[in-house]
Amino acid sequence: MNGKDRIEGKFLLFLFRNEKNFYTVARFRLKNDPRKIMTVTGYIPELETSSSYRLEGHYTDHPKYGLQFQMETFEKLLPDDAEGIVYYLAGPRFPGIGEKTAIRLLEEFGKDVLEKIQKEPSCLDKLTYLNDKKKEVLREGCRNQDDENEKIYRFFSSHKLTMKQIVLIQKKYGTESIEILKEDPYRMVKDISGIGFETADQFAQSIGFEANDSKRLCALGAKLLSDYVMQSGSSYMDEEEFEKMFARYTAGLEYDMDVLVRQMTAERCCRFEEDRVYPIAQYEAELTVSMYLKQFPLRPMRELSAEELDNRIGYIEKAFGIQYDDVQTEAIKEFFRKDLLILTGGPGTGKSTIVRAILALIREFYPTTTVSVAAPTGRAAKRLKELTDFEARTIHSLLGYDLETATFTYNRDNPVLSEILIVDEFSMVDQYLFAKLLDAGAFFRKILLIGDEDQLPSVAPGQVLSDLMRTGKFPTVRLSRIYRQSEGSGIISLAHKIAKDEFEDFEGHDVRFIDADPYAVNGYVKDQYERALSAGYAPTDIQVMAPKYNGTSGIDALNRILQEAMNPKDKMKRELNLGFRTFRIGDKILQLKNQPNDNVFNGDIGILIDIEYAKENETHEDKLTVDYDGVIVEYSRENFENITHAYCVSVHKAQGSEYPIVILPVVREYGIMLQKRLLYTAVTRAEKNLVVIGDRGSFKRGLATADLRKRDTTLAARITEEL
Repeated sequence: MNGKDRIEGKFLLFLFRNEKNFYTVARFRLKNDPRKIMTVTGYIPELETSSSYRLEGHYTDHPKYGLQFQMETFEKLLPDDAEGIVYYLAGPRFPGIGEKTAIRLLEEFGKDVLEKIQKEPSCLDKLTYLNDKKKEVLREGCRNQDDENEKIYRFFSSHKLTMKQIVLIQKKYGTESIEILKEDPYRMVKDISGIGFETADQFAQSIGFEANDSKRLCALGAKLLSDYVMQSGSSYMDEEEFEKMFARYTAGLEYDMDVLVRQMTAERCCRFEEDRVYPIAQYEAELTVSMYLKQFPLRPMRELSAEELDNRIGYIEKAFGIQYDDVQTEAIKEFFRKDLLILTGGPGTGKSTIVRAILALIREFYPTTTVSVAAPTGRAAKRLKELTDFEARTIHSLLGYDLETATFTYNRDNPVLSEILIVDEFSMVDQYLFAKLLDAGAFFRKILLIGDEDQLPSVAPGQVLSDLMRTGKFPTVRLSRIYRQSEGSGIISLAHKIAKDEFEDFEGHDVRFIDADPYAVNGYVKDQYERALSAGYAPTDIQVMAPKYNGTSGIDALNRILQEAMNPKDKMKRELNLGFRTFRIGDKILQLKNQPNDNVFNGDIGILIDIEYAKENETHEDKLTVDYDGVIVEYSRENFENITHAYCVSVHKAQGSEYPIVILPVVREYGIMLQKRLLYTAVTRAEKNLVVIGDRGSFKRGLATADLRKRDTTLAARITEEL
C-alpha cells in the first residue's frame, strides 16, 4: 500500500479553513467505526457534507489534540448504505429523480445500483416507470459521478503533485486543468508562481512526455536562460553561449535547433534578436522602458519661471535653515524645468535635503497635484519618510503587489493615480520592476530618480540607473560636495575616497580597523557586537554584514555564533527548530520577501516576540510573531521561508538601509566576492560607527577589483535608438 495509511469516512464539518490555499482541519466519521470521529488535516478542496471519502496519508500524534490524520490524497466514494444511496439519487446530481424513484431503484438493483448503472447503462431500458429524460439523467449522473474539482485533485495527486500545487493549478485553469496540462504540462511554469520547471518536468514524464519533446525542450531553454540572467545580472545571453549550454543539458537527445528556436520564439519562451537571447520578461521590460521614455510625458506640467523658482527657493532656505550651494540650487530648478531628472551622489552630499525642498515647492506650485514617493525596500522608504517628512512607500506597495499570484494590481489598464513620481535608492531597482512601475505610469508627468551610481546594482537583472545615465539623454545632476564632512565623519570621507580610488588607509574617530587572523575574526565580531550592546545600542542598531553565506566567516556561521552569544538557549525562552535554524524569542529577524498585505518588505529587520506551538491553537500550526518597529507580523509554516536570522546579513540585503553601527568582517575566504562596489556599499550603510575586522590586504585588493562580471543589457541602446 505504498507505505501510506488509508482511512474511509464521511465528511462532517470544517474546524478551520484557509480559503486562499485550502489548508483545512476537518472532521470525518470513520466507516469501520461510526462511533469514532477523526480529525483530518491537509490541503483539501470543497467537500460535500455527508459524502464519503477515501483518504491516504499518515497518522500523527498531536501533543494536545491526540491522534489525527494528515491527508495527502483523497478520493470520493459512492454511498453504499441504503439511506445514503437514496439521499444521493434524490440529490442535485440527478435532477428530476425524487426520493420515491430513488427507493424503487434501490429495490430494483440493490445497494450496487450506482455501480450497475455506471457499468451497464442499458439496465435502465426495461424500467417502464422511467421516461427517457430520467433515464438519461441517471446515466449521465453515474457516468460523471465526480465533480470536476474532485477529478482534478485525484488526477494530479496520482501523478505525485502535492495538494498545495494542485490548488494552484485548479485556481489558474479551473475545470479545464487536466485537459490543458495534458496538452502542455510545461505551461504551468510560465503561468503559475510557485511551480517550477522541475515540478512540471516530473509531471510531464509521469504522463508520458518524452525527454526530447519540443515543449519540454522549450521550457528547459527558458529555465536555463532565466537561471543565467538571475546569476549574472545581465538581461540576455550570447546566442552561441546559450546553444553550447543548452547542448550540455540535452546531451544524447535528438532535436533540430533551428526548429526549436522558431518554436521557442513562437511560444514566447524567449526572444532571439541578432546574436542575443533574452528571457521574454527581460526583453519586454527593455521595450516597455524605452517606449515609455520616448513618449514621456504625454502631458507636460506647467513650466515655472526663473523668478518664481528663485523667490521660493530663498523662502525654503529660510524656513529650513539651509543654504543650498549652486549645484543643489541647480538640481532643484532642473526638477521643475525637466520632465525626468536623475540626481546622483554619495553619502552626505545632500540628496535628501534637495528632495525635501522639491516636495515643499510642489505643494506650493502644484497644490492639487498627486505625488508618489517610493523606494525599493521598506527600510529605505521609512528612512526617506523620516528625512523628508513625506509619506513614502515601497515600489511593490505602490503597485499593489500580490505575493500569492506574483502580480501587480496597478498596471497599464489600472494606472497609479499620481502625476509626480520620486524614487529613492534607484540603483537597487531592477529592469523588470522599473518596467512594471512605468507600465502603471500613464498619469506620470514628472519623474525624479535618486541614486548612488557607485553602489551595487540591483540583485535582479539589469543596471537601470547606469544605463539611463549612460545614454546621455536625461538631465543628470551629480552631487560631490560632502556636507556631513563638517561633522568629522570619517565614514563619509572613507566612502568618497573609495569612490574616487583615493583610499590609502583607515582614519577618523568613527572608523576602526581591527587586524585579525582568519580564525580569530568571528571572535572579534562577537566582541564588538557585545561592546555595542553594553554601550546602550539596541540589537536593531547594530548590523554585521558579509558578502557570502557559506564559509567559516560566512553569514550562516556568524548568525549561529551571534545568536548563541546574544540570545542563548534558555529554559524560560520558547524556541522552534526549522531545518538547520533554531528561532528563539528575542531573535533578530530578517524579512526575505515582500509581503505587502502585512506591510513588511524584503530587507526589513525586526525582533521575534512570540512563538505559539501547534498544540496551542485551533489551526494546529506552529506560529512565529515578529515586531518590525511596531508592525506586527504572524508567520506559519507556509511562509516560514520568508524569514531568517538578521544578526548578520548580506551587503545586498542591507542596501537601502543605514545603521548606527556596522561591523564588516573582511577575510581572504570571501575571495572574488570582495569588490569595490560591494565594499563601498557596505561602508555607506554605517551612520555613526564602522568597524572593519580582518585582513587589510584583502580589503585593499577588494577596492582594486572592479565588478568581475560585466552586466550585459541593451536598455541603453534601445533608449538611444528610440530618442
